Amino acid sequence: MLGNQFYKHIAVFIGAVSIMLLAWGETTAHFFNLIWNVDTFSHGLIIPFVSVWLIWMRREALSTLEPVFWVPGMLAFVLVSLAWLGSQVLEIYVVGHISLIAGIQALALMCFGPVIYRNILFPSLFLFLMVPFGEQLIPPLQNMTAQMAIFMLDVLGVEYEADGVLITLSSGIYEVARACAGIKFLFTCLVTGVLLANLCYKSWKGRVIIVLVSAILPVFANALRVLGILLISEATDQEFAKGVDHIVYGWGFLSFILIILISLAYKFSDVEQVDFTANPSVPFTYSGRGDWVIAASILPIILFMFAPKEAVKSNDVSSFDLPDCISCKARKLPSRLNSYQPTFVGVDYEASASYRILADNIYAYSGMYCSMRKGHRLRAYQGSSGGKNWSFAPESIRQFYVAGDNFLEEVYRLGNRRRLVWTSYFVDNKFLSSNVDVKLATAKERLFYGKSAVGIVVFSTEIVDSSDDARETLSKFLSTLSPSDFVWSELKYSVEGPNKCVE
Repeated sequence: MLGNQFYKHIAVFIGAVSIMLLAWGETTAHFFNLIWNVDTFSHGLIIPFVSVWLIWMRREALSTLEPVFWVPGMLAFVLVSLAWLGSQVLEIYVVGHISLIAGIQALALMCFGPVIYRNILFPSLFLFLMVPFGEQLIPPLQNMTAQMAIFMLDVLGVEYEADGVLITLSSGIYEVARACAGIKFLFTCLVTGVLLANLCYKSWKGRVIIVLVSAILPVFANALRVLGILLISEATDQEFAKGVDHIVYGWGFLSFILIILISLAYKFSDVEQVDFTANPSVPFTYSGRGDWVIAASILPIILFMFAPKEAVKSNDVSSFDLPDCISCKARKLPSRLNSYQPTFVGVDYEASASYRILADNIYAYSGMYCSMRKGHRLRAYQGSSGGKNWSFAPESIRQFYVAGDNFLEEVYRLGNRRRLVWTSYFVDNKFLSSNVDVKLATAKERLFYGKSAVGIVVFSTEIVDSSDDARETLSKFLSTLSPSDFVWSELKYSVEGPNKCVE
């Protein structure tokens, strides 16, 4: 059993962690909102319980050790706190999420000392697997799954036609959708593989192999799952492997693969029994008083006071119509509904228009955040240049310059239609397309001005014959009308300075 001294340190640790989570409340809320509401990250809900269970299994060994308040651990907590502050300035949520978990690690070092922390190292570090990240893997996994399924159809001699992630069989057209990318199953296998590496193996060779297997196996298994769904649908003329039975088959198959992974790990395990004995040796164990640790736990509150505050939106913004060009080759068309419309969450002002250049139609969009604030963030999680109903096509993404302005090129799909989309973000009187450049520029605005008003421009055209033809069409359009013509005047430099729309 743990002694009273141990419970004192546990109480201080819980109190310090609570202060940190409350002080960094917006980051904490965003972290747990993703884990609770986004299916891709739902594995994070079980990880804390596994971590606590692993520590509980070590309770007898831990009771033989003496907890100390470790003053050098304060330095780690200071560094973590500064990283959190940087995440707020740059609005890089994943850094804030990592800082939350790293803060728990630093507080554990401070409250229990390096000896005990070393003995709970794996359960503590296991918490990092909670961090919600990796959705960027969905497009390449989606494309890889489609290509692997197509390869297996070739091997089996099944007749098909393929266009990217669209596969046409005699029974109909099938799409390897984002949900078919297998990202959730990949994360589940990885978490399981890391846990098995700790429980089943002493050698680092065995641990590395089981983690690699847990990363590779679900990718191939997911391709087999998609192939099975295609073959079952083809054999039954789409009577089965759709709707509920689609889900039942999919998860039943992947659960079977997960059982295989666990069985393989225990089959080749080099551990007869998990060793929970304590290791009392660790270098540099200088300790200090608990009041230092308690004082250090107030640091998140102090840093919260220095974090950039939310700007206030101004309604004093002039009306803005996208430019017309009567005398040039680009002719503005009468307003009409367009099947393509970008969606940017929380944008304050927006305008759009269709143009005709020779025989091609171009769609132009301009938006403005005045300013960036809670619920009105540039490149928000739900924001998309693809627009409603259009899905991102996992084709090449490239950044390039048009007349000195930086753009990001993407391709979106709606059924058999494809659309070339050029997007750029106007920050501090410059066009930027890199997410890193946008983050740095808006951070500078928030630090020096306490605000960051930004604009978005999007130009798109349908891909009729080839992407090169669509690129030539957009290039002609932007050689006629400058991208800066599509930016709200309040964002451009003037005598009063930039970003006048922010109070």
